[in-house]
Amino acid sequence: MGIVMSTVFCVLAAALMVLRPEQLPLRDYLKLEGTQLDLRGTDATDDDLRPLAGDEFRAVTSVLLASTRVGDNGLKHLAKLALLQLDLGRTNVTSAGLEHVARLPIERLELTGTAVDDRGLAYLTSMPLRIVVLRDTKITGVGLGAFAGDDLKILDLAHTRVGDASLAELQKVKRLDTLTLSETAVTDRGLQHLGSIPGLRSMDLSGTAVTETAVAGFRRAHPTIEVSTKRPTR
Repeated sequence: MGIVMSTVFCVLAAALMVLRPEQLPLRDYLKLEGTQLDLRGTDATDDDLRPLAGDEFRAVTSVLLASTRVGDNGLKHLAKLALLQLDLGRTNVTSAGLEHVARLPIERLELTGTAVDDRGLAYLTSMPLRIVVLRDTKITGVGLGAFAGDDLKILDLAHTRVGDASLAELQKVKRLDTLTLSETAVTDRGLQHLGSIPGLRSMDLSGTAVTETAVAGFRRAHPTIEVSTKRPTR
């Protein structure tokens, strides 16, 4: 029986090798006149990204890797690209991997559902970030000071352990237009920090412990800031 199972396994493995090329043909995934590489939802691995270290893909400014098998080692192949957008959502990337892209001119960074934690935020300080999505990551808010001086359009911290005390760090940004804090540990106490965030126009507090009474008081004190406390309906 064991011999039979072993034989079946070998046959299946060989079949998979036939179905899966040794390396994804990256050029087949180029869009927008060769400036965007969209590998979302493929089985791309770290090794598949090796060609990006060469000159052939120097025109690429956007790399979308959401829901792939890419991890930290794969990011080192992006180091020579002048990236403006990087989507790493639902990949195997951790905080350590962000060191490989820390010096890139990234304006839009998406890390949804990764194992990135507070330590990883330190690698974002040199990026000219405008949109940052950190929802469902491991951050607690300790590293939010990394955004000091940034001119942010969107900062999404939903479904994280960010709490009241860490929100004071966001007062150091140059500007922040939209802040998402849904399903976080924020309470009424956190509102005192939010009203002092430069340029804040809207924020989402749905799924938090913030009370309607506190929100009503906040709205009176800051009538130009739109506050949402209701979960979107489907």
